[in-house]
Amino acid sequence: MTQHRPQQLSIDLPKPRVGWGGRRRGAGRKRGPKSGVMHRARQWFDRPRVAHVTLRVVEDVPNLRSCHEVFGVVWQALLASAWGPCCEVERNRNGFRLVHFTVQGNHLHLVVEAAHSKRLSRGMHALKVRVAKRINGLLKRKGAVFTERYHVRFLKTPTEVRNVLCYVLNNTRRHWRGRPPRATWVDPQSSARWFNGWRTEVVPHDDNPLPAARTFLLRKGWRRGRGGLIDTHEVPGDVRRE
Repeated sequence: MTQHRPQQLSIDLPKPRVGWGGRRRGAGRKRGPKSGVMHRARQWFDRPRVAHVTLRVVEDVPNLRSCHEVFGVVWQALLASAWGPCCEVERNRNGFRLVHFTVQGNHLHLVVEAAHSKRLSRGMHALKVRVAKRINGLLKRKGAVFTERYHVRFLKTPTEVRNVLCYVLNNTRRHWRGRPPRATWVDPQSSARWFNGWRTEVVPHDDNPLPAARTFLLRKGWRRGRGGLIDTHEVPGDVRRE
C-alpha cells in the first residue's frame, strides 16, 4: 500500500496595509487640551541639584487654599515629606529636601534639592503618597488625587533660581483677582514668611520647620542673579519662558 506524504495547505491571507504599526511620524493618540506632562524619561543626574516641581490635583478635590481643613492636611504631608522618605531620614538627611513651597487652588509649587536622580524620585513619590492619603482620608474618598506625573525643571543659574523663588513665594499675587494685597503682605499658605531674601525684612511669628538649603545656588548664589533681592510685592512672570 502506497503511503502519501501529507502536504501543508497554504492559506491566502490579506496583505497588511502599508503604514500601520511601528514608529512613525504622527502616530499615537493626539494630545487633548488638558494633556499633562509627557511621559519621557526623567533626566538623570548624580550631583546635588535644585529643582522646581509642580503638582496638579484632580477636579473633584476641593480648592486647596479656601478649605482650611484641606490645606491643613496638605501642610502636614509636606512637612512630613520635607526630609525625604522616612526610612532614609537618619541614614542620609542630605538626600532630598523640600526647601520652599506654595499651595494654590489646584496645584502645588515646590523648590527642592536632591543629591541625585534616585533621591528626587523617591522623595517625590513619598510626598505624593502622603498628600494623597491625607486628602483622601479627610474627604473619605478613594482614587487618584494628582492628575499626572509631576513636572520638574532643573535650575542651573543664579537668575533661574532667583526667578523661581519669586515665582513660588509670590505666586498668589500672580493669580490674584481684584484689589491686590498690601505691599508687605506675604502668603501664609506658603513658606514665604521664613524666606530671608526679601528686600524688606519679614519677621515670622514662628520658626521655620523646613530644612535649610545646602546647595550654593539656593543658599546665597541666587542673590547674584539678575534682580537681586526679591520685593514682597513683585508679581512674577512666566518662568517657563526663560
